[in-house]
Amino acid sequence: MADTPNVMSNMEKFGKYILLEKLAVGGMAEVYLAKSSGANGVNKFVAIKRILPQFSNNPEFIAMFKEEAKVAINLSHSNIVSIYDFGVEDGQFYLVMEFVDGRNLRQIINELKKHNKSFSIDQAVYLVKEAAAGLNHAHRCTD
Repeated sequence: MADTPNVMSNMEKFGKYILLEKLAVGGMAEVYLAKSSGANGVNKFVAIKRILPQFSNNPEFIAMFKEEAKVAINLSHSNIVSIYDFGVEDGQFYLVMEFVDGRNLRQIINELKKHNKSFSIDQAVYLVKEAAAGLNHAHRCTD
């Protein structure tokens, strides 16, 4: 991933990370492609999920975000992104996660639709099986 497409023109420094591209925005959080800088110029691409500013002072949402971090940081499964860090920067709670390069399921489905195609039964079963394996692992670790 030497060249990152659609890199933000005004890269934002966020703690020890540099936010490169906004990947997604939800109702209460946003996710960025970011770069962490290590010693001797060693860099790693990560995904950073941070609470939207308008929810940074909401105790209920902060408690849910902390609980998500507490549970997710100890999960280790091939179908679950790894959590590397959790913290607060400028009053915004954030999670630093493994960045998985590639298209997401929504993008793949949209591409298939453009060509009037869909997943085969075998492909659909495989996707559901893999998602269920990750969910099963997460639920077993939290029980």
